[in-house]
Amino acid sequence: MSGVLRALPLCAPVALAIPAAVAQSVEPAKLIADIPSQPLPQALAAFARQTDLHLVYVSGIARNQKSHAVPAGLGADAALSRLLEGTGLRFEYLTANSVRILAAAPPPETGTLRVRYDWSVATCRPFAMLGASHIAAMSNAPASFPDGNAPGQTPPTTTLLKYTIPAYTAYDAALGVVKDNWTAQVTGSNLSNAYAATNISSGQFIKAAIPLRPRALMALFAYRF
Repeated sequence: MSGVLRALPLCAPVALAIPAAVAQSVEPAKLIADIPSQPLPQALAAFARQTDLHLVYVSGIARNQKSHAVPAGLGADAALSRLLEGTGLRFEYLTANSVRILAAAPPPETGTLRVRYDWSVATCRPFAMLGASHIAAMSNAPASFPDGNAPGQTPPTTTLLKYTIPAYTAYDAALGVVKDNWTAQVTGSNLSNAYAATNISSGQFIKAAIPLRPRALMALFAYRF
């Protein structure tokens, strides 16, 4: 009996050390299949199956929400950011393998301005649109969380750090023409190509920022039956 008791202290450190080493070496997998746009709870379940991440959230915040489509090949952070886009939700890592999803704190000030002008040229109806959106500076976490910019947090020592997300303004415009049932339109977003962060976190013990989408130009041709 005494031999068994003496053996336990020798075996216990080995049994505890192996899972810790594995946890540090395993990174969330990239998506191997597309996740189509669908009700948010189903999309989150599909994301969790592909990445082996454990998602923690209150069911009510996902109810009646719809996800964005996410293509295969994206890393876990980029994929989850795309999936939650437009839902008013954000995520943060609790551990290397568990992620909490919660409502994003609204910024103190936001503003959107949109103008449109239509005119006629013979049988064509050209139009032009211009817009601007301003997002004020905000914090990614409650004020009680440790400051992520403190000297002792480089690199982060916890996944629960507070960062200030700077304010930014993005501009968009569109120019098009309508003739009979045809519509042709050219649209540009983030015209100033502003480099801004939409979220900053210390997930996986790394300070990471999710950037605003860069300037994009798109052409649309449509026919109304």
